Amino acid sequence: AHAQKILHRDVKPENILLGDYGEVIVMDWGIAKLIGDSSIQTISGSAVRTPSGRAQTPENTVYGTPEYMAPEQAMGFSHQPSVDVYSLGAILYELLCLSPPFEGKSPVKTMIKVVREAVVPPNERAVVFGRHVPEALEAICLKALSKKPAQRYSSAKALRDEVEAYIEGHRHEEHNRKMAEARVEGANRIARRYFHFIGRADEQTRQLQQKTRALEGWETIDRKRALWTEEDKLNRLRAESIQ
Repeated sequence: AHAQKILHRDVKPENILLGDYGEVIVMDWGIAKLIGDSSIQTISGSAVRTPSGRAQTPENTVYGTPEYMAPEQAMGFSHQPSVDVYSLGAILYELLCLSPPFEGKSPVKTMIKVVREAVVPPNERAVVFGRHVPEALEAICLKALSKKPAQRYSSAKALRDEVEAYIEGHRHEEHNRKMAEARVEGANRIARRYFHFIGRADEQTRQLQQKTRALEGWETIDRKRALWTEEDKLNRLRAESIQ
């Protein structure tokens, strides 16, 4: 929509639907308007009609949902993509913390909080629910929720690209973590196998030494050959332990 110079101005969870195949559908464009235009509205909601028949939003009129409303939108100025970027940041905040960044006892009190109060970092808020927010994801969220529009992402696409880059990086880290765990487990299996063989070899070595000490010099060749056979088995066992 931003590429078509259109602002939504009421992006919130209730207006976002997920399709059966993962597609995202943004609903309720009733208060949408053109980017940068302080008066003309693309869809007539509670707008005022001009003699030309075009819909206008009265200047400095507040539209939107307070919990997901940018500070400038709460003050009646909502003409740039930054207001939708803020709303997306508020949704991301709620996903991370299970509640919007600001909530008041009334819509007006909520808007006052939005304008005046600083955002509690997601990780501080989420810990109440026993959740942890990764530092990189927290930074993305806080940038989208900046009080100053110029400090937010330049568009919804820029915010999306940042989130997708984080997800892709997280997948790569998760893949590396699983690979490392598999290698550690493989090394542990080898170590267990090695110590198992070494234990057997040590026990057989003790038994062979006892038999050798008990063997008299005049013993028959068959008795000696039996010990030689056991010694060969012991050497093969030791060889297996290092393979």
